[in-house]
Amino acid sequence: MKYETPDDMQVKIDAYFSACDSRVKQIVTKEGVVTVRFPAPYTIQGLAVALNLTMEGLSEYQAKPEFSVTVKTAKQRCEANKVQHMLDGDGYGPGYIFDLKNNHGWKDQQQIEHSGSVHVHFDQEDKSLL
Repeated sequence: MKYETPDDMQVKIDAYFSACDSRVKQIVTKEGVVTVRFPAPYTIQGLAVALNLTMEGLSEYQAKPEFSVTVKTAKQRCEANKVQHMLDGDGYGPGYIFDLKNNHGWKDQQQIEHSGSVHVHFDQEDKSLL
């Protein structure tokens, strides 16, 4: 095991989120190069890499009772961050939607309600339906 306790893992998780939040970008303007904050979206894949785990390894830690809340909370933070970026118009919206569907269990769903009754009548002479 790479992490003996959830607290050991949490240190690396916090470092990952901090690194994402502190990302900067150099922009060239007429006055010269300007450095601006350019926070990186949180991803489960990035979290796994920061923890030096595979996606399967992260899932295995999540399955351990003592690590479950730590991993689930970190994943939920990734999900909330993506939703916020998407709603703010930061980045590529369909990409966020794809990620939310594939990594966070989101799905497109239609609910169709039917009221009334359905009557089915079979003609006993028509054997082709049997």
